[in-house]
Amino acid sequence: MTLPHKRVIYALFSLTLLLLLVMAACDLLASTRMLPGSVVPEPLSLVATTLRDVGLLLGLLAGGIYIALNSDPRPPTDNLLKIVWFHSRRDGFLRIWSIGLLLVIGTSLLAWQSSLAWWLRLHVGYVLMALPIAFWLMLRVSNVQRPWVMRGLRSMSIMLIIAGVVLVLAQVTSLSLLLIWVPMAYGIFAAHSYRALSDRNPTQTLAAHWLAIGVLLFILMSVLGSVLGLASVQPYLVDTFWLGLQSDLAYYALVAWVLALLNQGTAELRQHNRRVTGFVPLWTISAGIFGGGFVLALMSIVQIYGLHVFDVPAETIEQSLLPLAFLWVSSKLLIAIGLGIYGIQFQRRRVMARE
Repeated sequence: MTLPHKRVIYALFSLTLLLLLVMAACDLLASTRMLPGSVVPEPLSLVATTLRDVGLLLGLLAGGIYIALNSDPRPPTDNLLKIVWFHSRRDGFLRIWSIGLLLVIGTSLLAWQSSLAWWLRLHVGYVLMALPIAFWLMLRVSNVQRPWVMRGLRSMSIMLIIAGVVLVLAQVTSLSLLLIWVPMAYGIFAAHSYRALSDRNPTQTLAAHWLAIGVLLFILMSVLGSVLGLASVQPYLVDTFWLGLQSDLAYYALVAWVLALLNQGTAELRQHNRRVTGFVPLWTISAGIFGGGFVLALMSIVQIYGLHVFDVPAETIEQSLLPLAFLWVSSKLLIAIGLGIYGIQFQRRRVMARE
């Protein structure tokens, strides 16, 4: 990898992290709209969602480019697009990644008009872009061999594509029996990942930890998504936060994998086998994600019983949710603080121009 290529990759890593930091700040401010007396405008939620999509896509793009540059230490050209195009036709990781990229681009053009396109981008497009990066990182942090990784990537891509399509179709039709496939597929993926993540090599980065967090979040999302897709459950989802929780779990799982890429990629660019970021941002962000998810689930349960079981007025429900709303805002604050610490440590161990 040439020095100009290293600079481009590190710039993409830095820009991705910057977008995630701004997203976390906007998300924190937007969450305060649930509190009494809030003057935060409603469009801020849309800004936070857009930043999350852009930051996530940029991180996944950086991952694909980084894999392409590592596939050929001495590329015949300095043009990054030509390098990625060349390896996307030959490298097993990049073939699947490029399919995911095309799907993300196509569904993004329709996501503003169709909710199905939005769900398809999240559960199929982003997953197909992120899965090769996750398996490639397993090669870097564990003792597994490339043939095992490639077999796992091919089989899991097919299984998770089917799972994603089932989750999307469950939004418009009844797929009660097929929904069992979703947690089963992600459970198999988790079992597959366990072999790599439990057989670590001497790599000192925390990429494996971030990968494990992403896998755990995907498992939770798959179980929740399969339950929410049941035809008998869907009438109770109106005016609740359940679908928002499902999408949040998937998004944060992908963000965790992007943070794993930033950890491992920056350490390799610096050619230092040491941590780029420590355990403090890892546990802070994790506490915010899992704690916030638990609080959002509690709020949704209160909404279901209040609105659909006991016919309690919506104004009364909003008042009863205030204590949980404060906890929800606190979880967003933890995520923002964790990403801030991550950014500070990332900057302290930045790649210098001479490296």
